[in-house]
Amino acid sequence: MKIGQKTHKRLKINQLKPKVRIAAGTKTTTMQKMKNQMLSLLFVALALVSAGAQTRTLEKFDELSVTGEVDVILKSGAPAVSISTAGIDPDDVNVEVREGVLRIKVLKSLLKSDDRIKVVVSHGQLRKIRALAGANISGREPIRGDQLALKAGSGAKVKLKVAVNKLEASASEGGEIEVTGTAETQDVKVASGGQYEGYELATEYAYVGANTGGVAKITAHQLLEANANTGGVIEYKGNPAKTRFREHLTGKIREG
Repeated sequence: MKIGQKTHKRLKINQLKPKVRIAAGTKTTTMQKMKNQMLSLLFVALALVSAGAQTRTLEKFDELSVTGEVDVILKSGAPAVSISTAGIDPDDVNVEVREGVLRIKVLKSLLKSDDRIKVVVSHGQLRKIRALAGANISGREPIRGDQLALKAGSGAKVKLKVAVNKLEASASEGGEIEVTGTAETQDVKVASGGQYEGYELATEYAYVGANTGGVAKITAHQLLEANANTGGVIEYKGNPAKTRFREHLTGKIREG
């Protein structure tokens, strides 16, 4: 009986050994998971170090000028800007209001290829909006008023919905303007590769000039005066009741 009891004890000890090995393997896996989680937290912390956010209240303004590779989103409200950045300090985004003009500017020399800047602009009545040097301006709601002037140059883009009596738009040097909504009258100029997309802007009267590779697409119902020069192209819709066309030096005017 004693010998049997000793054998029984040995079996119990041998049976425990595999369980110990399993527990050790589980411990190793748990430690690896903890290391992975710590690395993930480290990457998140590094990302937060390179990102920033800032809100600034402003004086009243009715014009906006944006220069540099900045994404600007417009919304109605008390004058203010909310700046979000990744890879660049928000303090490097120059924001000032001078003589009723809000100027937002970032020097290209400060930006790296993966840097990002977004500025939400709260505004009252706007009369002029200008985008230059790669700026991108869009809106969350229609821009309303009597008159509005838009300008895009040097690869900048403006994309807005409007509800105005008169719209003036100018796109040059690869600048792009896309407008939807309504306007009684529109006066459009495109040049040097500038593009104007206005098929979805319902207007009665349109005055359009296209030069040196500029392209304008417009809708007019009552009157269309169009002048295309030196490779400029004007395309139109709306079956206007009256038209006055002039084409020079490979300029083209055609129905879209």
